[in-house]
Formats: sequence, structure tokens, C-alpha cells
Amino acid sequence: MNTNQIVKILSERLNKPQTEIRPFLDSTFNVLKSQFGKQKGVTFTNFGTFAVRKREKRKSYNPFKEFYVMLPPKLMLTFRPSASLKENMPKRRKG
Repeated sequence: MNTNQIVKILSERLNKPQTEIRPFLDSTFNVLKSQFGKQKGVTFTNFGTFAVRKREKRKSYNPFKEFYVMLPPKLMLTFRPSASLKENMPKRRKG
């Protein structure tokens, strides 16, 4: 699903034109980006939590050149679903 599809669905559900929905969605994304830029998390009730975490430096093997390299630390965006979201997810089949 992409942004245009989300705008279309919201437009249909709210009975508003897509041109009216798009600025609200863009503003929402801008608020989220600014929070992540400040390394702060965002929690949506009954959905989950987005958090910025620091991944420490680590050793990695390059099979093409056949030697180990140290990868630098970096910031990563993570998502932890809420319990209610987990309950509503279809069960994963093994096999």
C-alpha cells in the first residue's frame, strides 16, 4: 500500500475529497519525521510504538573479499506492535 492508496481510502471513509485529505496526511508524516529526527518515539494506542534505537558497531564478514570489517554504529527506526494488534494479526503457518 502506498500514500495515494491511503489517501483514497481515507477520502472514501470520511466523504471528503482527496485534495482535502492529502495535506492532513502530509502534516502527520512531517510530525512523525520531526519526532524521529529528535530521536523520540511515537506511540499509537491499539496499534504500536515506533522508536529510534542506536545499533552499536559490529563485526561483519564480506564473503566476496573474504575479510571482516567493522560496521559503524547507526540509528534505526523500530516498531513494536501492541497486544491488540498482535491478536488481530493472522497466525503464521509453519512449513
